[in-house]
Amino acid sequence: MSGSAVTPPKGRATRARNDSSGGRSVISPKLQWLLAIVLALGVMGAVFYFGRDVRSDYNGAPAEAPAVVIDTLGI
Repeated sequence: MSGSAVTPPKGRATRARNDSSGGRSVISPKLQWLLAIVLALGVMGAVFYFGRDVRSDYNGAPAEAPAVVIDTLGI
């Protein structure tokens, strides 16, 4: 018996025995997910970093607003 008795699915050409390209990806699925997550975090970080107003004079203190007092007695 030869090494492999399995034939390819219909419509698919049979590969030669000495053909080393098996249609496999260069990087594994785990590495693809890792790269996708790192890329997504990088894009989100860039959006948050470059999306802020760098010339803002906001110092973290609450804004000063005039106090409005409503006289409920009408006097």
